[in-house]
Amino acid sequence: MKRVVFVLVAILCLLSVSSITGLIKVVKAESGTVTINSDGSVTPFNAPISTVDNVTYTFTGNVSYPTYNGIVVERSNIVVDGNGYTVQGNNSDVLGLNLTDISNVTVKNVNVKGFSTGIYLRGSSNNIVSENTATANNIGGIGLELSTNNTVIGNSATANMGDGILLVNSPSNIVGGNNATANIDNGILLSYSNNNTVSDTNATANGQYGIWLYTSSNNTISGDNIIANSLDGIVLHQDFNQSCSNNTIYHNNFIGNPVQASVDSASVGNAWDNGYPSGGNYWSDYNGTDLHSGQYQNVTGSD
Repeated sequence: MKRVVFVLVAILCLLSVSSITGLIKVVKAESGTVTINSDGSVTPFNAPISTVDNVTYTFTGNVSYPTYNGIVVERSNIVVDGNGYTVQGNNSDVLGLNLTDISNVTVKNVNVKGFSTGIYLRGSSNNIVSENTATANNIGGIGLELSTNNTVIGNSATANMGDGILLVNSPSNIVGGNNATANIDNGILLSYSNNNTVSDTNATANGQYGIWLYTSSNNTISGDNIIANSLDGIVLHQDFNQSCSNNTIYHNNFIGNPVQASVDSASVGNAWDNGYPSGGNYWSDYNGTDLHSGQYQNVTGSD
């Protein structure tokens, strides 16, 4: 019965994936959009973002609809410091912070809510998204598409209408130390995304899965708390043409998920431990006896 339910859920989810792989609509800038231009200037000139060196751009107030409607970053090699202020949208198709075809940008300390996707990177590399809060966005809190070698660290992606953090066609990124909780769909979704690392992240109390790997291979999932999600803790699923294989999943805590892990029969070569003595994962519903502990698993007693 569980397998039938999972198949039905997977079919429904695949419908959403088909839209996700177009991921986030790249919309034209609308009236009210704030732009950090490639020449270093900011338009409109009275937007609450200041810079003295055209390198560090610091918020001096909220960037809120209807006066403003999202931020487009066109300049590479800069720091965008939200300074704890909020970028507020009106739940339209507009992106909160749009970083397209740029590199070496740090986005930090921004609260972003009410957009299609809160913080969005497309075709961008070597960027850092750090210590931001993304809530109540329609598709996702933080989204990467066709982007590589980025670091998404220490963010909170909660209560989004879709996924907390999603990577689509985005290889070789680091996603670490984030909170992806209470999202309507999944905490973290990797779709057609290989060679990524997801670590030390809380993927808890999400409406579907804690972590979903869809047609994604050679990823490392380690040190995460995957707790009390509505459906499965982690899902590995692939389409008919590509694989979801050779992922390494270890040192995670799987606690209180109705199904702790689901793997379709076509997803092969995935490892659920890091070898001896490093070990595997913690499963809250494991009924066996753990006999040894310690660094080399040679001490009597459970760990």
